[in-house]
Amino acid sequence: YPGQNRYISWIGTLYSNLAARAAQDQKWEESASYASRALPQVEAEYADAPTHITTLVRLLNLSANAHLHLGDTGNAGKEYHRIVALSEARVALNPTDLRQCVQYVGSLQALAYYQRTSGDRAGALVTYQRAETVLDGFPPDKLSVLSQRNDLAATYEEIAAARMGLDENLAALPTSRKAVAIRESL
Repeated sequence: YPGQNRYISWIGTLYSNLAARAAQDQKWEESASYASRALPQVEAEYADAPTHITTLVRLLNLSANAHLHLGDTGNAGKEYHRIVALSEARVALNPTDLRQCVQYVGSLQALAYYQRTSGDRAGALVTYQRAETVLDGFPPDKLSVLSQRNDLAATYEEIAAARMGLDENLAALPTSRKAVAIRESL
């Protein structure tokens, strides 16, 4: 009926915001419950307008984090993999957009964290390498905006720190050096 999409959008937004609030308060069961209620509406909205991918990714991330905190690693893993697939598809449309690539790298980092937490150390290392490879596609000297170079350096630092958290200090060293080189040029 007329206006149905507006109603669906409103309900999805409401549940999504409730899921975010519950996660902020570390009420993981509530967050997972609200996210599961929001997901059908947000997915319908995404199907109608793929530009709403950010909302869907945000909701899936809330749901995955809630499931991970509840020990439901099976559902968390599926959601993290789906987030990566959605982010990867978005980057494929415009691979030169650093902002979208950094968001994609963020989804890879979340997947790697999940892998590490669930005991898949080797998978986490491979995923961190995928993330670094994406970043390597953006030579810092080609980025004219200071904030972009800063974002690039910060993301390299996050990957290096995560690798050190996996006792891969030697693997983290080249990544750290990339971040330092960018910071020195700022």
